[in-house]
Amino acid sequence: SSDKYPTHFVLYNESVSKSRAILYHSGNVPNETRGCMIPGYTYNGKGAVGESRNMVTALHRYINSAGVKNIRVIINNIR
Repeated sequence: SSDKYPTHFVLYNESVSKSRAILYHSGNVPNETRGCMIPGYTYNGKGAVGESRNMVTALHRYINSAGVKNIRVIINNIR
């Protein structure tokens, strides 16, 4: 989390600084984010996701139950 977004998880590692503030948050289309992750249960193949709020809630529950230090995010660029 961050001071500005206390209920969001911030993604960072040795290559991406925490100050970049890459967050998980709800949204459905690319113009609802500026480089953050907008997860969803469905994907339409054109950049939009569906049921994003439900997925963010599920991610928060999972991350909190497992412990944030025990979570590893792997991103693959598939196009």
